[in-house]
Amino acid sequence: MATQLRWLVEKRVILAHMWGNVTVEELREVNTRKLEFLRTGTAPIHDLLDTTGLKQYPVKLRDLESYLGYLREPAMGMLIFVKLDSAAARLLAKMLGAVMGVRMGFADSLEEGYAALRQYDPTLPEYPVVPEG
Repeated sequence: MATQLRWLVEKRVILAHMWGNVTVEELREVNTRKLEFLRTGTAPIHDLLDTTGLKQYPVKLRDLESYLGYLREPAMGMLIFVKLDSAAARLLAKMLGAVMGVRMGFADSLEEGYAALRQYDPTLPEYPVVPEG
């Protein structure tokens, strides 16, 4: 699987990393796992999505709800894409954010993305150092 999820800040910030070629099935599994995070965390729960190394991902409109449904959860805070370099992908993300009603942003690094989250939600702690796991 070309995805990994964990808490960056326990119960508050999800760190998701996707790389390589990600399938619809993998995105559906990520959606299910993010729903679990959102239902067990403390709102608002933010999502840092690191796309470093992401090469291919599905973009069929009919599949979007099956892997982006977590964005509609009441506990969902802000979504920050890290290293989403494609202009077309950024445009699609902006459109989806508007349709799904989610505040989102873009960053060149995890640190920059986390700083944007802290600006949006000052209750978050300083940038955390969390062991890989």
